[in-house]
Amino acid sequence: METKITKELVKFLAKLGQLELTEQQVNQYQKELNEVVNYVTMIANMPTKRIKPRFHTTNQKNIFQTNNQPQNTFSQKQALANAQKTKKGMFAIPRILTK
Repeated sequence: METKITKELVKFLAKLGQLELTEQQVNQYQKELNEVVNYVTMIANMPTKRIKPRFHTTNQKNIFQTNNQPQNTFSQKQALANAQKTKKGMFAIPRILTK
C-alpha cells in the first residue's frame, strides 16, 4: 500500500505550522514528502528477522581505559603556569553571574 501525500495535506500541515506557502512550494513539498514516506515504507518492509538488534553501529564493546588511572596529566603548578590570575590554587576568572 502506497501512502500518498496530497496537496490538501501539505496545505493543512503548513496551516498548523503557521506557514504561508506558494502553490509552487506546495507542489515541491508534496513531491519531497511523498519521496520521504515512500523511502520509509521501503525500509519498514525490508526483511530483518535474521538481523540481530544492536546498541551501536560498530562492533566495539568497551572503548574506555581499563586501568582507570590518569596518564600524562599536569601537576597543579603546571596547569596554572600560564593563567592570568589564580586564587587559592585555582583559576580566577571574572564573575559572570550576579546574585
